[in-house]
Amino acid sequence: MTEDVTKFEGNVIKISTEIGYDYNTVRKYLKKRGKFVPNYRGFKDPLDYYEAHPELHELGRWELAKQDNALYCALLRRGLISKLIPEINCKGNSGRKPISKKEEERILRIYIKSGFNYAETARRTGYSVPTIKKKIKKLRNSDTTILINPEWLDL
Repeated sequence: MTEDVTKFEGNVIKISTEIGYDYNTVRKYLKKRGKFVPNYRGFKDPLDYYEAHPELHELGRWELAKQDNALYCALLRRGLISKLIPEINCKGNSGRKPISKKEEERILRIYIKSGFNYAETARRTGYSVPTIKKKIKKLRNSDTTILINPEWLDL
């Protein structure tokens, strides 16, 4: 087995298929003799594999997990994923544009005209009820003042 092992330079898969030994047997044999045994796809560790493949550097976390889940999980277990791929947009409005002042005023006007009814306001504006509740709460807590026109109240 010694001469066969040196011929393939420590590639466990090639050795095991060529000489007919079990993969784990070849791996143990190489480890006992102090030979380099590749742990991750022919590389020492997942980080080396990641660094050797620049096309993976362009991927975000979700895309990497989708394309190569084994690599993503291996990097995650070692705590390397946060260093290699920083989280972008993890908090905030997830890429949506904030509502303009005119739109806020329109929502508030419809909310007042509907008798402070969230469901009716949502139906009239096209937003969902939870979104309307968030917007109204945001308007209540904000420092900006929107002048309420007496015509909105229908008194």
